Amino acid sequence: MSASTRIARGVACLGISLALAGLGACSSDHSDAGDGKATTVTLLVHDSFALPDAIKADFEKKTGLTLNIVSGESGQKLVSKLVLTKDAPVADVVYGFTQATSGELAAHDILTDSAPTQIPGGEAYALEDLPGAVPIDRGDVCVNIDTAYFDKNSLARPATLEDLTKSEYRDLTVTPDPAQGETGLAFFYATIAHNPNGWQEYWKSLKDNGLEIVAGWSEAYEQEFSANGGKRPIVVSYATSPAATMNEERTSASTISLPATCFAQTEYAGILKGSPNEEAAAKVIEWLASEQTQAAIPESMYMYPVRKDTPLPAGWAEFAPAPDPSVTKTLPPADIRTHREGWLRELQALLGR
Repeated sequence: MSASTRIARGVACLGISLALAGLGACSSDHSDAGDGKATTVTLLVHDSFALPDAIKADFEKKTGLTLNIVSGESGQKLVSKLVLTKDAPVADVVYGFTQATSGELAAHDILTDSAPTQIPGGEAYALEDLPGAVPIDRGDVCVNIDTAYFDKNSLARPATLEDLTKSEYRDLTVTPDPAQGETGLAFFYATIAHNPNGWQEYWKSLKDNGLEIVAGWSEAYEQEFSANGGKRPIVVSYATSPAATMNEERTSASTISLPATCFAQTEYAGILKGSPNEEAAAKVIEWLASEQTQAAIPESMYMYPVRKDTPLPAGWAEFAPAPDPSVTKTLPPADIRTHREGWLRELQALLGR
């Protein structure tokens, strides 16, 4: 798994300033040059952000800006802290929120209204209620399987969400807890999107079929998944995960993702309202959307670049292809914002947790 920087979901990243006392203790350093223009711009990122040092250095050389990268929480926690610090923004730019968490940013008017750049191909990922959001990368959450296990045991490979409830797959599936992390939560959303009026019965069936729920992605994928030495050959992970299981020659992979189980996930960047450095902030987003940065995203963060015609690393197109959007699951951001807590309470109750 050493190649899986993004998949590790907790990497130590390039030149990132860690907030010692929580995100609220961070402050954006808006040093001014003699002409009044900012020389430092602060980018708030989730805790799995990683790009090569050389790319950051190139940005600073070309723009004359110092890029201060601050690592915060991921997912809903990141968005909640942005809401809490709305009146005193902790950064100029934020990267790492998704369409699933964007509803709260829209409701609280966190971002500036206009996108500072139009990324080629990005129109397919535009958020109607959040026009200031610029899509940067995509990495759907999908069920993955250890193909060797199924071949060795002469067992047909599962393909759909319904398959996970069948008796032949009893005690084979593991998922991160939807109440504790974004990966498990995205899988939970996929089941709701797939069966909005019957997801409760689906989860009861999963439970009765021996579903194992562990704290987070790392426990599920790195410890319980049979491809990594565990006992469960079906795991909730990412569409990109099989890229980390390719052989050295990149001619085969030991796992595959199941497209019919995927929940669409795109990560966005935007300028925080109240930033005194909007001009510099726009340059940061242009940098994230640039050809150079987009080309580095797959092997740095194990995500698919959004920019059209960006080449993927060798083997990805065959062994870790991006799921077809026509078959991936999705939910309206407003619905997620409105129902998330109620859905989770209901899930915990039926699981007896």
